[in-house]
Amino acid sequence: MLARAHIEAELLEKGRYVTRILGSSMLPMLHDDRDLVVIERLEKPLKVGDVVLFRREDGVYILHRVMFKYHASVLACGDNRYFCEWVSPQQQLGRLTAFTHGSKEIKVDSWRYRGYVGMIFIFFIPRYLALRLMDGLKQRWRKQ
Repeated sequence: MLARAHIEAELLEKGRYVTRILGSSMLPMLHDDRDLVVIERLEKPLKVGDVVLFRREDGVYILHRVMFKYHASVLACGDNRYFCEWVSPQQQLGRLTAFTHGSKEIKVDSWRYRGYVGMIFIFFIPRYLALRLMDGLKQRWRKQ
């Protein structure tokens, strides 16, 4: 999740928005209140693997990875989440182009980042199953 102040206005005026990340949905890539992200206005269609900034219907801004694409809509999911959501073209605001991870600046076209994205896709199904299992165990633990 991102800080709300003037995101859309800055993307429209300057074409980019830089902010500190809030939330845990993109762990381990992005850490809450530590890492900075560079978001650029969408000039061309999103691709699978891109990280999209979008606004949910309730007004919350979210930064998640594109897992699947159907026409102009995308299925987006946080790297640290197992549930995905459909994002319409009207909700899509920008794309991640660079970020800091601790003190290191990483561009999304680097080999290191592309390798990370590949691992996310390779392990998506096992990770999904493991997270679902952990959620089920937590719920069972709370009932006892």
